[in-house]
Amino acid sequence: MTKGKESISRKSFLRLAGMATVGTAVATTVGCSPKGGASGYGLDTGPIEFTKETDVLIIGTGGAGFFAAYAPTKAGLSTIMVEKSASYGGDTMISAGLMPINGTVAQEQQGIVDKSAEEVIEIYKDNINAHRLPEFLKMRIRNYVRVANIWTEEMGVEWTEFDPGYTKHFHVAAPGMGNQHAILDPLYKTVVANGAEVLFETKAISLIVDEDDKPVGLRTLDTITGEYIDIKAKKICIASGGFACNQEMIATYLPNWASARMITYTSMGEGILMAVPLGAGLEDMDSYTTMTMDNDKISCASFYGPMIHVNPEGKRFCNEFKQHKVGQFIHDSQWTHLWTIFDEQLLNGADHIKYAVTNVINEEGRTVKADTIEELAELMFVPPAALAETMKNYNEMALAGEDTEFEKTVDQFLLPLSGPFYAAITRPIRYKTNGGLRIDMNSQVTNDADTPITNLFAAGSVTGICSPNVHDVCGCGLHAGEMMVKQLEEEA
Repeated sequence: MTKGKESISRKSFLRLAGMATVGTAVATTVGCSPKGGASGYGLDTGPIEFTKETDVLIIGTGGAGFFAAYAPTKAGLSTIMVEKSASYGGDTMISAGLMPINGTVAQEQQGIVDKSAEEVIEIYKDNINAHRLPEFLKMRIRNYVRVANIWTEEMGVEWTEFDPGYTKHFHVAAPGMGNQHAILDPLYKTVVANGAEVLFETKAISLIVDEDDKPVGLRTLDTITGEYIDIKAKKICIASGGFACNQEMIATYLPNWASARMITYTSMGEGILMAVPLGAGLEDMDSYTTMTMDNDKISCASFYGPMIHVNPEGKRFCNEFKQHKVGQFIHDSQWTHLWTIFDEQLLNGADHIKYAVTNVINEEGRTVKADTIEELAELMFVPPAALAETMKNYNEMALAGEDTEFEKTVDQFLLPLSGPFYAAITRPIRYKTNGGLRIDMNSQVTNDADTPITNLFAAGSVTGICSPNVHDVCGCGLHAGEMMVKQLEEEA
């Protein structure tokens, strides 16, 4: 709710926590100015004056942020979400949208028999139990199912047809990959209908703390008007994404990626840098996640039909079905791009694959088409003889049912390709990171000794315990929201 300027806003003990410098736990700007204002973000931003107040404040409107708002708004708690961009979605919006989840209502509705979440936990119990917070990982797996069921049962999200084979647990919102509006639009509408206030083009500048360094609010900047807005909050959840776009942080923690391209523009690591001055711990900052491709819809299509990847020399270099390794291989080989070659088999496959692949074909400058491999090579600017030899060898192995080069199997779509041929150019990119804020079982941000920071929570890619996959950030957001509700109820 919005209030007039409160007397508490003028009390001198309130200050901005500031932002940490990259690679350190030292705030660059902390403390109060002589006039009671606080300097932060590299400039004197004036005295702290709360003009908005809320029970729950969430930074970021991707999948993690919206699901963090789900439980508080459903419980009738006042909730404000701040988003630096002009619209919602974050990195969730630009993902391929392929979510492997086991044992959902949607699968049951389509007659797909799959493992349950508990069976998945049992299968991976050794890896889970070796983790710092095994119970958190178990919760994550259970929450994958919960978020999928919320989408299906409460929000009416429709899913593409499940395949009874390897991809029977791949949840893709209809009509196909790359359609993340289908899951984000109903999330946005739900939390807003339940009372959330979403402030777009509003950048989080610094946490506001009291004399005990306890977070009690957030300073934001309205990037349209240039005005600062101080928001008082009982609970704050950082769901601002990773640091894939912060070149200095990448060079510091993931130097092998420093020369890699970026496709996203939102993951600047501000949430991490904002929490460190309060003593927040970091974990797995030097852990590389999967380098993906700037055309992930076509690379993910390897799960649904035959294709080959070739480098700029026209040579195949990997098992295409293991698409998560493709981008890093190309990057490590110092190639700028690869080509994915496929034929009409992908276009004649399931409707959601046809949807995704057709979009790729229709994207200007992305795809070339030819009746023969030699003609295709000319359009790709690769050596025709080398590409012809590659295709000849691949088709012979496919017909024989054995890939002697990269061990691709028949059930991984080791099938011959024939004209007309398509080739889509794809480049390795970074758009997700693994490391981030250290949190506890309650999704509360902690220091390195696992002592919680009062009132401060985190969810999604900004944390070091949640993978950057869509279903994971959403499941972790759901948990963070429920933990904030629980704390507020206990404190009431």
